[in-house]
Amino acid sequence: MLLCNRLGLTAAVFSLMLLFNSPAAKASSYGIDWAPSYQVAASQAAASNKLIFIDFYTTWCHWCTKLDTDIYPDANVVAEMQKFSCVKLDAERDGKALAKQFSVDGYPTIIVLDEDGNVVDRIACGFNDADNFLRVVTGFEKEAADYPVLLEKLKSAPDTLTREDYLSLAPMLINHSQFVDTAIVLDKLRGFGEHDALGPLYNQLGDADMTAKRVIQARDAYTKTIGFTRDPDILYHAHLALANSYLATHENSSAVPHLQALLSFPKTSEPLKDQIQYTLRKIQGN
Repeated sequence: MLLCNRLGLTAAVFSLMLLFNSPAAKASSYGIDWAPSYQVAASQAAASNKLIFIDFYTTWCHWCTKLDTDIYPDANVVAEMQKFSCVKLDAERDGKALAKQFSVDGYPTIIVLDEDGNVVDRIACGFNDADNFLRVVTGFEKEAADYPVLLEKLKSAPDTLTREDYLSLAPMLINHSQFVDTAIVLDKLRGFGEHDALGPLYNQLGDADMTAKRVIQARDAYTKTIGFTRDPDILYHAHLALANSYLATHENSSAVPHLQALLSFPKTSEPLKDQIQYTLRKIQGN
């Protein structure tokens, strides 16, 4: 599930988020053939007709390290990644300029490009395990082919789109930051009664809104996430995102219900619980 994608942290929020991240050095990713630079990866992609897979990481990001230690060494992941021209870029060092070009603000961020440098997909989150990662990665090639076809149908012949088409198109539109069209598709899915799908989609939309610095829209999306899902990982992420967002703008009273909600999740670590309780006491003047 989506587990991390925060940006523009104030000191208060950063102190909260530090509890999720421990310093980590770039780890070896075993059998994956990582290019030494973006330029080499792009050249290899052009020569082999492959998509470019960019992993933007930082040395302090816990979920970035988890990719290196738990996800990339998996044999099935190694086999799947052979379909891409792959490169890892430290977003604070050698990949700083490219991270700025692609507005990378959360880590890890994975961006997939075609051989011409056009964005096919972007995922700004962590992954629990290799299976979760593979479910996302195996869809990149299909999305590159399907997205322009479905988008054209949405524009010119929406009546020809099926329920399954809308379910496929919604995350693609979010990944491409097509917010107006996303709203249209999500409204259509509500009409279809696809409530189980809407929770994860609104969660993904909230992350995309945050990346685009659409804070008000992101809060609305995360609030709708809470209304549409019972998945504990998604709920946890939405409450964490809302708490961080309100703390970042010093709207502390609005952060309180989300901080309190985080205390009820089994996955909330004891150090984080202590930090939340301290923050709540400060807000309430105790």
